[in-house]
Amino acid sequence: MKPYIFFRDFCHLRVFCTFCLWVGFFFTGAGQIALTTDSYRTLLPLGNWADAGAWEVFDGTNWMAAAAPPGQDHDVFVLQGHEIQLTQNQEVRNLYLFGAANAGKKLNLQAYDLDVYGSLHSFDVDGNGDYVLFGSAWLGDDWIYPETGRIVFKGGSRTVVDRTSWSGQNLGSRFSVVFNPDPGKYCRSMPCLRPAVF
Repeated sequence: MKPYIFFRDFCHLRVFCTFCLWVGFFFTGAGQIALTTDSYRTLLPLGNWADAGAWEVFDGTNWMAAAAPPGQDHDVFVLQGHEIQLTQNQEVRNLYLFGAANAGKKLNLQAYDLDVYGSLHSFDVDGNGDYVLFGSAWLGDDWIYPETGRIVFKGGSRTVVDRTSWSGQNLGSRFSVVFNPDPGKYCRSMPCLRPAVF
């Protein structure tokens, strides 16, 4: 007896593998994002990053009005239909941009740098209101723009863009990306990241 399952033809093997992939997908579910205390999310359809009034902060249970804008130690969520604008250089740990249908413009960098010390992600909101990773970038508007603004990845070695929560299919975004990790460290981008300039 052979130590493996024998399929009479390739078609049965393909059906079996497809079935296993679907079962794996449904049992693992979408990647829910665990909110941390002091995570920020946008409050206004159009706001300035440096304005505390443009943000809400998560206190571990509820979203509250922010007393200060987010910084290097904070995760930031830019919600559906919201756009945030930089008016000076800013810092963030992880940046989550709503990437599902009708996302709209998300991030207006102007001529400034957004230093990211964690990762860049696309997310969606599920039926329970939970934030989940979304495996695609918004295909519509320039959701990160213009070319004069830069996303600068800084800090230690890590994957800065993961394939479970991003894609390179958006040809419309016009921004620059700089990899500037600490000495001896590296930044890795798993999927295709399509800025206007590296």
